Amino acid sequence: MRIQANPGPEVLAKATPTAHFPEDGTRRAKAVFAAPYAGELTLIQQSKGITIEGCLTGFPPNTEHGFHVHEFGRLGNGCLDAGAHYNPLNMLHGGIQTPVRHIGDLGNLQSDANGRLCTNQYYPETDLTGNYTILGRSLVIHEDKDDLGTAGTPDSQATGSAGKRLTCAIIEPM
Repeated sequence: MRIQANPGPEVLAKATPTAHFPEDGTRRAKAVFAAPYAGELTLIQQSKGITIEGCLTGFPPNTEHGFHVHEFGRLGNGCLDAGAHYNPLNMLHGGIQTPVRHIGDLGNLQSDANGRLCTNQYYPETDLTGNYTILGRSLVIHEDKDDLGTAGTPDSQATGSAGKRLTCAIIEPM
């Protein structure tokens, strides 16, 4: 086996993660969820913030579910290995539009009458790039509606009282 000590620029370009992104500078990632809550969400970096779009199936009909980025890209133990909500700035829990919130606070997702959960939402304070990237972390969908930290209880201010973790997926670059 031959190892090249100083690879040329063409080798480095192929090894650089940005080589997988489109030439227009758009950064994309995906999170693939397994059954029983199956589907894929695409995360698209905007000039500031991200858009998350896609659909998942298998949810109870007409229900709302807390939606968060969690600290780690680990999915074991019923998604508990994903850690807490991603909160590098040590803020209280909040909603998408509130000034005080975790970077990982993504609000709620609503399923339709067939248990299909679709989203196309912009998140201005969450990024795929920079110091607080969410790449390699996990998306978690919870059993209950997120109260967005408004109940004033310790659980509400930490997790939005969103309940147990139903499903999770690692955020991976496309």
